[in-house]
Amino acid sequence: MARANFVKQYADADAAGRVDIICKNYPIFLGIVDSNTDGLIYVIENEKAFNRKSTNGDLGVRVQKSRSTDTTADTAINNVMTRDALIACDFSGGVLDGTDRAEEFKQEAFTLQKMRADYDLFNSQLKILKPQERQLFVGFISREMDYGMIADEIGSGLDYAVLKIHRAKMKIKGKMIDYLEGNL
Repeated sequence: MARANFVKQYADADAAGRVDIICKNYPIFLGIVDSNTDGLIYVIENEKAFNRKSTNGDLGVRVQKSRSTDTTADTAINNVMTRDALIACDFSGGVLDGTDRAEEFKQEAFTLQKMRADYDLFNSQLKILKPQERQLFVGFISREMDYGMIADEIGSGLDYAVLKIHRAKMKIKGKMIDYLEGNL
């Protein structure tokens, strides 16, 4: 999936859908978030050379200054998750072929922040599972174990192994939904 599509899919998902996306992409989720962040930083780096803003003291202008001489710019570029880093960027003209996409990039930065926070929250919620249940569930979503291996591990049939993983997912999903819907 293209990077923009993945971010949009996540942004458009409800709380339950976001948990499903994390589970489905667990082994690579944070890598996807990081690569999207790198892409956004690349755009900001290019924007620095073309930005038309000139108000002294404006965060958008500070972002455009040399990273080696301006700690605020350094922080803003490296922590693009704080949408402040994008607010005063022009994002038009030569860099983006005359299309003003500032709002789009601000929203993407916000979504990436939310994705990283959701991933961290998901991992913190794993503690609600019992130790063996957690080990099997993480092994499954990390694609290190399949249902057959889980059945062998717990000495059960395949149907019970499927049910056990489903229950583990539903426990975490329920907690995540409660949290996410309470913090929208």
